Amino acid sequence: MFRILLVLAALGSAGAARAETEYYTGYSQIMRGDYAAAQSMIEKELKAGPRDADLLLNLAFVYTRTGRRAEAAALYRQVLALPDDEMMSNGGTVMSHDLAERGLKRLTVLADCRCGQ
Repeated sequence: MFRILLVLAALGSAGAARAETEYYTGYSQIMRGDYAAAQSMIEKELKAGPRDADLLLNLAFVYTRTGRRAEAAALYRQVLALPDDEMMSNGGTVMSHDLAERGLKRLTVLADCRCGQ
């Protein structure tokens, strides 16, 4: 199953995953910068069902943007423990493991330079 992704190249990190149904993934809230609403929605969905790579990636993105890097890293590792999921990104395809690895690298860079989000 393909999922559409938006990779925020300007940030150099994995962006918010956008599934066919944007509502439950928190994608729209993330794009508006409403991280609290996105987090609430995503966490509710994760409690209700199986671990989806798109939900975990989006929550990791929210955690990164709100300074919770350790929690974001744990979520990226959870994505790596799932089967690699092919997703669409900017007209091409990208694998969920690639996004998780990019997210972990981004966290390492942020920690090393003590940069902001």
